[in-house]
Amino acid sequence: MKYFFLFFFAFLISPFAYSQNIFPSSGQVGIGTSSPSALLHVNTGAIKLTNPSNYPWGVNMDVNFTGTWAREFSISYNGTGKLAAFGVNSNNGTVNYAYIGGNTTADSPHPSPWMTFKPNGYIGIGTLTPIAKLTIESADSTLDNLIRLENKSIPNSLLYMGTASVGFAVTGYRKDNVIESYSDLHISAANASSNLYFETGRTNAATTIRMTINNVGNVGIGTTSPGNYKLAVEGTIGARKVKVTQGSWADFVFHSNYQLPSLQEVERFIRKNGHLPEIPSETEVQKNGLDVGDMNKKLLQKIEELTLYIIELKKENERQWQEMERMKSRSK
Repeated sequence: MKYFFLFFFAFLISPFAYSQNIFPSSGQVGIGTSSPSALLHVNTGAIKLTNPSNYPWGVNMDVNFTGTWAREFSISYNGTGKLAAFGVNSNNGTVNYAYIGGNTTADSPHPSPWMTFKPNGYIGIGTLTPIAKLTIESADSTLDNLIRLENKSIPNSLLYMGTASVGFAVTGYRKDNVIESYSDLHISAANASSNLYFETGRTNAATTIRMTINNVGNVGIGTTSPGNYKLAVEGTIGARKVKVTQGSWADFVFHSNYQLPSLQEVERFIRKNGHLPEIPSETEVQKNGLDVGDMNKKLLQKIEELTLYIIELKKENERQWQEMERMKSRSK
């Protein structure tokens, strides 16, 4: 008998301990609330759908509206706008775009969503009209790192584009895979021992390194080992003009204190060494290469010395001619 009274008492107070469910014949329906604020209002609970079928049945929203409309699944706080929403903007039965948006006090975030999905598969971030498979736009000139890719498990494995920092580039890709910048463009191999490689001619997974900038700034074209040269080229260089700056030139040959070697001294040197004085031998050139600027200076020096020899020979020839004329005069 005691348990009967306890059960009867619990039955009597249960409507007062829990919110009532309202199922009117028309108007709004409330589950967990006696004052529903929508056609279906579920309070203090969740909606759960189960389906044992393998077909992906779910929740469908069917719209029969003429004109432009937007419908969405959203989460709001205290009726003050949308924190986050997923929805569709459409004109009659033609979808304009699906979207993800929120963080707004507006009833719907579809005019300026975070992300849009076009019927052609294009995705836009910060834009309603993406013009590529992925379009990211921003009008914020202070926005740093518009795109950032990073592997946290690998130090310095970072790629970012569109930074507002004056020290880095705004990088743009075009149809021909050109990387261009309207400011300074930095391409860096950040580690102290890293080299920078430029490759072309990919065949499957194999590529050929065409140019190398090593970790001390030396450049190799056609070679990955520029050595101590600021520029090392394995191959032929074609140019319309080459300018080499020199700290001095060979005009010292024409100075009054220059000791021009005699032709006899030059002859003895050639007979002994097989090359001109101050000009490297064939063996030296094969071993050490040729300094173009220095060699032009030395060749000019030899031309100037040869010019002095010719002038001296001309003078000697004139002296001999005058002597011959005097001898002719005496004989007459």
